[in-house]
Amino acid sequence: MGFLDGVSPLGYLLGSDPLAIQILALGTKLVLALTFLRFVRVSSAVLLVASILLAMTLTGALTDAAHGQFSAVATLRYLAFTVSLLLTLALVGREHVAAYCRYLVVTPLLVAACHIALAHLGALASNGSRVFYVGGGHPNLGGEIAAAAAFAAAVAFRPRLALLILAVFFYSALLMQARAALIVIALIGIVVVAKVMVTGWSKNWLALVLVQAPLLGAIVLIANWTFVTSLLDAVLLIDDPSRGVESGAVGRYQQWALGWELFAQSPLFGTGLAVFESGGVDSPHNAFLFGLSQHGILSIAFWAVIARALIRCLKVDPWFAAMALSFAVLLMLNDRFINLNQYPFCFFALVLIVGGSKRGAPLSAPSTRLVPA
Repeated sequence: MGFLDGVSPLGYLLGSDPLAIQILALGTKLVLALTFLRFVRVSSAVLLVASILLAMTLTGALTDAAHGQFSAVATLRYLAFTVSLLLTLALVGREHVAAYCRYLVVTPLLVAACHIALAHLGALASNGSRVFYVGGGHPNLGGEIAAAAAFAAAVAFRPRLALLILAVFFYSALLMQARAALIVIALIGIVVVAKVMVTGWSKNWLALVLVQAPLLGAIVLIANWTFVTSLLDAVLLIDDPSRGVESGAVGRYQQWALGWELFAQSPLFGTGLAVFESGGVDSPHNAFLFGLSQHGILSIAFWAVIARALIRCLKVDPWFAAMALSFAVLLMLNDRFINLNQYPFCFFALVLIVGGSKRGAPLSAPSTRLVPA
C-alpha cells in the first residue's frame, strides 16, 4: 500500500501525466482489498471521512450541474481520491505506519535523485534560476512531493538514515526554489534532530532546555545576523523583487482575497468542483480557501476531522504531530486539496492513520529493515 500511494512521481520521471499510473495504482489497491478482505477494518473514523468526502463530491457535482459547468473529470477525480484514501485507512493500521512509510518513500526518493542528476547534467528545463521538476513539471509540485516524502522518511527510518534522505529531498527542492517545501523539510529535520537530542532526558532537563532554547536561539541569530540574513535571502529569495517580501507572497494576497470572495458568494455549498478548471478564475493558492471556495462550510467538516486527528497524534506521538504541523506552511501557500498526487494525499493519510482512532497500537519503532505493510 505504501508503494502504491507513493508511485505517482514515476509518471513525471517518464515525461508523462501520472494519471495512468495513479489509475493503475488505485486498481491494484482495490484488488488487494478484495484479496485480503479479512484484514479490512472499517472504523467509525473511516466512515466519518467517507461520509464527508462523498458529501463534498455530491454537493460539488450538483452545484456544477446547476451552474452549467458539470465536469465528469473533476467528479471522478474526487471519487478516486475518496476511494483511494479509504482503502489506505482501512488496510493500514497505526502499528503498520512505519513499514507503510518505508515503501512510500521508494519512488519519490528515486525520482528526487534522478532530478538532481538530470539538473546537473542540464537535461531539465529551467527559467534561469528555478530548475523544473522531472518531465517538465512545475517546481512547486516537485517541492510538495519532496516534502510529503520527507515526512514519510522521518517516520520510517532511524535518524541518521532519515536525515540523509531528507538531505536529498531538500537539495532537490532547493534546485527548484520550492521555498514552502524547503521550510517544511527543514522543520521536519529539526524535529528529527531534537528528538535524538532529548530522548532519555529527564523531564526537568527537558523543561529547562525548552525554556532556554528560544533565548539561546535569539542570541545566536543576533550574533550572526548578517550571515543568517544572507543565507535566508540566498535560499528563500527574501529580497527578490518578484518573489520576495515585497511581492505580496508572489501575488497570493490578491488570490486569497479572490478565494474569500468566491466563498462569500456561496458560503453554504461553494462554487462547485470545476470552478478553477476552465482557467477563467484564479485559484486562491491556499488549501483552506480552496476548500471554502469549492465546497463552502462543508469543507470545514473535513478540516475538523484532520484537526481532531492531529490532536490525537499529539497524544500518541508528539514528535509525529510536530512534523505534521509543519505542513501548515504548504497548506497556507499552496492549494492542492483533494488530489491523488503525493501531496497532500500522503499527508492526509498519515495523519488519519495515526490519529484517526482512539484505539490502536503506538507507532512502531523506526527500523531500516523492510517489513511488508
